[in-house]
Amino acid sequence: MSAENVIVSIGGLIVDDIVVSKNGPRRENILGGSGVHATVGMSIAGTCIEDLPVCPAVLVAKVGSDFQKNHWKLLADSGVDLENVTRIDGFATPHALQDFSEGFRKHIWISSKEEFVSHFRISNEDIVALFGKLKSTKKTYSCFLHFLHFPAQGVLDAIDALPENEVPTVFSLWEPVPTAFRIHNLIDIQACVARVAVFSPSLEECNSILPKEHVADQLTNATNVLRVIKKWGAPIVVLRMGEEGSLLWHERAPQKITYTPAFAVKEVIDTTGAGNSFCGAFLVGLAAGRDPEWSAALSTAVASFTVEQYGIPLKGSVQELAPKRLHQVIGMQETLEFSD
Repeated sequence: MSAENVIVSIGGLIVDDIVVSKNGPRRENILGGSGVHATVGMSIAGTCIEDLPVCPAVLVAKVGSDFQKNHWKLLADSGVDLENVTRIDGFATPHALQDFSEGFRKHIWISSKEEFVSHFRISNEDIVALFGKLKSTKKTYSCFLHFLHFPAQGVLDAIDALPENEVPTVFSLWEPVPTAFRIHNLIDIQACVARVAVFSPSLEECNSILPKEHVADQLTNATNVLRVIKKWGAPIVVLRMGEEGSLLWHERAPQKITYTPAFAVKEVIDTTGAGNSFCGAFLVGLAAGRDPEWSAALSTAVASFTVEQYGIPLKGSVQELAPKRLHQVIGMQETLEFSD
């Protein structure tokens, strides 16, 4: 990977309260958000690649004037580049409850959702400003971009609007926002998928907008879903299946899919952010020149650390174990025949 590559997550930074069971305690003031989990996943993934030059994961996000010093330090210690995290004075950092007590996740705003949309959501202008900073260094960059925006078209339009000589080569991974993955948005979703390099939805999201086949097992269901969404045009599709693992298809080997089981940890504490860290790590693998299959194994190993505690894993406590888990996951992968 060239030192002139930049790996960026354009996502959210939120302080979470988390409830995992009806009778369990409420964990409060947990650092979270999609961008946070993705960039920490990127940083941990880098510890698995021996020839990877120092290249901090860049977080593009906004925080309130109350954002705590210990949270700043936690991100910095995790190897996250915070230069593009902006403080919004006069407003509190977005705050939400992640409630798993009924067997599925409910995202409930504690702070104002309208305030988040008005003041904390990353705008096209923020993306333009990021590329402006890259240009000011007088280097030629390839930008590996993780984003969750919907409509995703807004992000792509922002890139298209820049003068050609100001735009680094952009390799984009879209992890769709679950609340926007709805049947009435299907045409827009398909249009966005056709323009990104990697599309990584969850199986649950896909089942909410596609006819679900009556099949005996989840892997068969996921394979059927993959047959549909790979036709939307992304060169690489990674279908995330939670505790069942992931399915990978890419255009360089169209008659094959790779099944990567989830890594079995001793105890799952909290699954918040596992999908985000998975996607962040996948980009790191590709940016390092590895193939999609290896990158899927890397993502699985990194995501396994996310579920072992509340909030983000501490990089210093997992960096020696991460390469070992990666080796184990590679040994568990299966290549399956695939056809339309």
